[in-house]
Amino acid sequence: MTPSSAHSPAPPIGAVSAAPLLEINDLKTYFYTEDGVIRAVDGVSLSIGRQETLGVVGESGCGKSITAFSVMRLIQSPPGQIVDGEILFHRAPDRSKTLDLVKVDPKGAQIRSIRGNDIAMIFQEPMTSLSPVHTIGNQIGEAIRLHQKVNRKEARNRTIEALRKVRLPNPEGQVDNYPHELSGGMRQRAMIAMALSCNPNLLIADEPTTALDVTVQAQILELMEMLQEEIHMSIMLITHDLGVVAKMSNHVAVMYMGKIVEYADSRTILKTPSHPYTQGLLKSIPQIGKKERLVPIVGSVPAPSEVLVGCSFAPRCPYAMDQCREAPPLEEIAPGHQVACWVAEDITG
Repeated sequence: MTPSSAHSPAPPIGAVSAAPLLEINDLKTYFYTEDGVIRAVDGVSLSIGRQETLGVVGESGCGKSITAFSVMRLIQSPPGQIVDGEILFHRAPDRSKTLDLVKVDPKGAQIRSIRGNDIAMIFQEPMTSLSPVHTIGNQIGEAIRLHQKVNRKEARNRTIEALRKVRLPNPEGQVDNYPHELSGGMRQRAMIAMALSCNPNLLIADEPTTALDVTVQAQILELMEMLQEEIHMSIMLITHDLGVVAKMSNHVAVMYMGKIVEYADSRTILKTPSHPYTQGLLKSIPQIGKKERLVPIVGSVPAPSEVLVGCSFAPRCPYAMDQCREAPPLEEIAPGHQVACWVAEDITG
């Protein structure tokens, strides 16, 4: 792809539904530190359709979790700040009830009515996300009482039902256990029960299978799929695991250095990736039955405070050329397939 290539500007990522649930437009979330400005999220635009699963992938430090925390308005200030962009949450399909979450007070009553109720999140590590001094029943029940306006007895009954729904063994007994009394898989199920206790429209799952063995991972993913179908929610799935993406996601956004570098449906990403970074991620995955050595991506993600000129992936890219000194725009190279790379069309396939 050359600068003179005749491509129309890319439509908003994920804009496959006439009535999206969430739209993020040119989001920029920066952290102001003694080492300089960290551009954790630097111009991200994406959209999540209703009942759709969007996978967000990339190495650690690429901005995936900060994007999610920005949506939830959980960025600690200082040092973090959303400096630009929109996060449009469409509560009604006809957009008659659209709210820009960037303009909402992150500590106000309005965002508290949304967080955990309309938009819920499963955090990376349940042992550090759950309070060690409260039972899982008290923690789930508190969320239910806050948003559903029920008494303690009804909240406890709903908590037990939520634990039963996520297939936690003996929910009547486990409801009074503390997090340290549960296994990793049980804690993750308790986190999912808490997130889904109020039937949210959007579930943000940040590495939901981290540190779990493969059997429990498969159970958790099947559980999420089942619950998604049951309550008709959308999922923003943040993961390093492209195998999880293949199983769960309708569409995939690949992030690098706070930007989206490739977006397409999951089949296109897995079969015909067009960005060198996406290709590198796929070549790093071991495959059953193949004896070829894994090919890691050269180098590592630059320091967050480092300001790179041009394409941020160029220092690690095997196809880098002089043109890469200029940052490539995210453009559509095929219907629904968007890539930020000057040579994408030449290396695809």
